[in-house]
Amino acid sequence: MVVMKNFTVFFLALLFVILPGCGKVKEASQLVKSVKDSVDTVQTISESVDSEDIDLDKLDISEKEVRDFYSNVKKLNSAYPEINFEVALTAALEASTQGKNLERIIEKESDMSFKEYSTLSMAFTMVLTESMSVSLAEEMVSAMEDGLAQFDDMDTSAFTEEQLAEIESQRQALIEAKKEMDTPEFKARKNRVDMVSRIREELMD
Repeated sequence: MVVMKNFTVFFLALLFVILPGCGKVKEASQLVKSVKDSVDTVQTISESVDSEDIDLDKLDISEKEVRDFYSNVKKLNSAYPEINFEVALTAALEASTQGKNLERIIEKESDMSFKEYSTLSMAFTMVLTESMSVSLAEEMVSAMEDGLAQFDDMDTSAFTEEQLAEIESQRQALIEAKKEMDTPEFKARKNRVDMVSRIREELMD
């Protein structure tokens, strides 16, 4: 997997940058072990779940799952403030810099299995990214409505055929955009985004 390869290269590069500064064999040995553990953890995450394996439109996320995940993340962040557990791959990197093993922390300190944590972390990260496209679609429709509203009471008799055709084209585009936002798929996306964002804000802030 590309993500796994990139992280492996990064960790090994980090290792070779830091190693020359180690004055003791013991320190170097500990660093090697820490980096190896980190690479192993990232590999475990990648093997457990990949973003390409998650189809949000087919993923049935319950409010309980969202609450359980962010409640655990909040508890973990409190116990290990130097690590941000919300994004699994980021947490693996930050844990490695502290000489800690993310998988062991999750299994010991949370109510989730490591696979469950990795899967939900990836899914909710994708949902929060999806929220930007939902917001953009809503803003675009609103802007189109405002832009076309100015022509409602305007005398367009002096407009050229091309100008009138462009206005009509925009009206049709607005109709299609609103139809898209009225589909079950878009409504499901919006509801999913709203639920995850609301619970995250409630539990994390």
